[in-house]
Amino acid sequence: MHAVRRAELELCEDALVVGLGVVGQFAARFAVLSGARVIGWDLYDLRLEAAEKGGVGMTINTAREDPLEATSEFTRGRGLDCAIIAFGGDSDEVFQQVVDAMKVSPDTHQMGRIVIVGGFSFKHQWAASLGNLDVRSAARTGPGFLDPDYETGKDYPPVFVRWTTQRNLEETMRLMAEGRLDIENIISHRFPMSRAPEAVDLLVSRPSAWLSITTSEDRTWDSRPRTDGAATESEW
Repeated sequence: MHAVRRAELELCEDALVVGLGVVGQFAARFAVLSGARVIGWDLYDLRLEAAEKGGVGMTINTAREDPLEATSEFTRGRGLDCAIIAFGGDSDEVFQQVVDAMKVSPDTHQMGRIVIVGGFSFKHQWAASLGNLDVRSAARTGPGFLDPDYETGKDYPPVFVRWTTQRNLEETMRLMAEGRLDIENIISHRFPMSRAPEAVDLLVSRPSAWLSITTSEDRTWDSRPRTDGAATESEW
């Protein structure tokens, strides 16, 4: 939510979310709720399918398809107004692809906003090489995070700091309660706490096979053999 606020999306803008893990899935859904037309890029079909269920208008598997051509088609040749990069790691190539997908002014300068959330890093020249793009950082969950006074009960004056960490959380929970933010299709697996090591192994060894994992001891576990080594929601 904080990343989407940093993006300052407007109704009917064309927005991209790169990286459709858990953070990217939420960012894409909040972007849709803001009224933007959203396209998503990722390497894994499971994540792309979940994003489409969450309202994303088009998804691109960048391992199989040219993202620039498809994104241009999605924006009707206008280019992107905004992009959110929601994955970690180093990738000069991905950043350049995002820059190339942005809208371009008549003087050939790229325009729009790029918001980076997470541990993404890149090398790129600025000024003429970056056009008039705004590259913005979205740090954590909003104002107040890791402020000892704030986290122990003090608050910032809402007239000056409207969207604090707690307010973002409150609004997220409210959207879920109202049914406007559906997170069920973000959960790909459920494990009991007693089998947490298996969940960790899945996270590390098979990134294409999971999206997010929840744990619970409150239900009866179905111990039938799994064909893929993991347990899905339907197996409770």
